[in-house]
Amino acid sequence: MRFNRKKSSVMPKIFLFGACALALGIFGAFSLKSSADKAAVGEPAVVVEEALPAINMPVSSSEKNLVVRGKTYTPDELRETPENKKKFFEVDKQAHDLIVGIGRELYMKIFWEEVAKKENTTVDKAMQNYVEKNVKVTQSDIDKIMEQIKDQPSFKGMSEKDKLEQVKNYLKSQGTRSLFEEILARAEKNKELIFPQAPEEPRYSIKLTSEDHLRYGPDAKDTNPVQCKGNDCPIVVIEYSEFQCPFCQKALDPIKQVLGDPSLKGKIVWTMRHYPLPFHPDATPAAIAATCAGEQNQFWGMYYKLFQDTKNLKPETFNTYAKELALDEGKFKACLSSDKAKATVTAQTNEAQAYDVNGTPAFFINGRKLSGALPHSEFMKVITEELRFVGAKASEDKPKL
Repeated sequence: MRFNRKKSSVMPKIFLFGACALALGIFGAFSLKSSADKAAVGEPAVVVEEALPAINMPVSSSEKNLVVRGKTYTPDELRETPENKKKFFEVDKQAHDLIVGIGRELYMKIFWEEVAKKENTTVDKAMQNYVEKNVKVTQSDIDKIMEQIKDQPSFKGMSEKDKLEQVKNYLKSQGTRSLFEEILARAEKNKELIFPQAPEEPRYSIKLTSEDHLRYGPDAKDTNPVQCKGNDCPIVVIEYSEFQCPFCQKALDPIKQVLGDPSLKGKIVWTMRHYPLPFHPDATPAAIAATCAGEQNQFWGMYYKLFQDTKNLKPETFNTYAKELALDEGKFKACLSSDKAKATVTAQTNEAQAYDVNGTPAFFINGRKLSGALPHSEFMKVITEELRFVGAKASEDKPKL
């Protein structure tokens, strides 16, 4: 769990995510200093001696299809190949997400305006009053979070007063987010907010193998099957992750929530495969350490320990964790330098790229790809859809009497 070290405002002034987040994610911005600016700060001016080559832009036409050397390709034909289906889906999904984000933002804008009109006050004040009335931070909630963060390195040296303020602000922010989600969910249920149908999502043919380390619950020891086993489980989740990635660490809590959900007991299996990013130098050694711990049936124990401090992924740290997990130290150290462990990590990395993974964390839920540190609600949305799909398919496959 991570908090902003700066004092955050308790009340978010505007409910913007989705549209703005997507726009910021797609469009970057950059600036160049002028020669005069560089001279003013003692930097050498850059003189461009050659003109940049002209770029031939496509000629616009009224043609609705693609024509290559006289052969016509319709948009539907271009979408038919498996490779193009995935590419078109990503574009269609971005467009759909943008529409959803704009719709959510617009609904909340109208909602707060109506509340403000009813209370005869400003929109900001109406929002503040509504949140204060409906979001309560209990002492039990505070105590629970304080217990969770007591050993986290980022909070060492911080006074109890500052920790308490951070925790309260965090809980207030989480409560506010949940409240807004409830408002939007109610709007969808009452048909006050109706989104266009989402694009059809391609499924990847990805299965568990004998080399995967499986778990059936949130704890590192939950490795024994519960009512279902491996690929036979209704929900199979394959996670591609790495131990130096802050977003992967952020995903731990939502993952635990999913695996700890009583409604999913006996219905879900989860594995993690390695995808160390090239700009994280400690990610590959950490992946090898987890793989070697897995040789002694302690993959998930090492998984949690490595995520405790993603900035301290060093050989001496791996050895400390190995002792804490009661591993055979000789076997563990021999494995760390073996070609076998390295080959496992390399093979999983190559495999991830074949499944179009280009960042971490990435998740495949019954072959449906999700990316990023998703909240619990996003996981559950897809899982609920999959349970319905699996149930419907089972009904169709059931022999008729």
